[in-house]
Amino acid sequence: LLIGCLCHDLGHGSFGNNFLKDSEHPLAILFNDSSVLENYHSMVLFSILRCPIYNWTETGNLNFSKKDFRKCVLSCILGTDMSNHFEFIKQFNETFPKLNGSENSLSSSEKIQLAIALIKCSDISNVLRPFPIAKSWGLALLNEFFLQGDYEKLLKLSIGPLNDRNSVKTGSAQHQFLTAVAAPLYRTVAEKIPGLDCFDKWIQENAENWLNFKD
Repeated sequence: LLIGCLCHDLGHGSFGNNFLKDSEHPLAILFNDSSVLENYHSMVLFSILRCPIYNWTETGNLNFSKKDFRKCVLSCILGTDMSNHFEFIKQFNETFPKLNGSENSLSSSEKIQLAIALIKCSDISNVLRPFPIAKSWGLALLNEFFLQGDYEKLLKLSIGPLNDRNSVKTGSAQHQFLTAVAAPLYRTVAEKIPGLDCFDKWIQENAENWLNFKD
């Protein structure tokens, strides 16, 4: 899980999957339009690990096999593809057991499910930070989207819903993301894992702050 978090955006070029697919980018062709960036990040990581001086899985006494390690890390990184966001929430809600401190009883597939849930929560965790920090992250992210929108206009591609700097309202866009995308994930995870009820409180506070944000 730690390696997956560390490497989940390796080599990211600040353009989303839809842009890569619509522009017929070489990476989209290489990965057949399927989780393009996530497959790329995974490929970069495991290419690095092929180099002996970086391949720490070949040294030390590990309590897992290289095969299990690769399976878990790939699942974590591929799990950050937001196109599968709501399907994951649905499956996690329906199939993952409610934890009570006995997580050692989880099956291998349930442990991977838990790892994906945690990396997804971490991936968008800027929305949970104190608002001055969350605001800085949110503005940086929207500026990245706007830059992509500029390229979409230049290449005469369809412009993503958050990518047009002339029409997107920052506060309402962030409020929509927090309430419609982030909150369902955090609430579902908090229902299964004790001690995470604070997520909902922080989401609501920041959502209110974005609602009152002046562009």
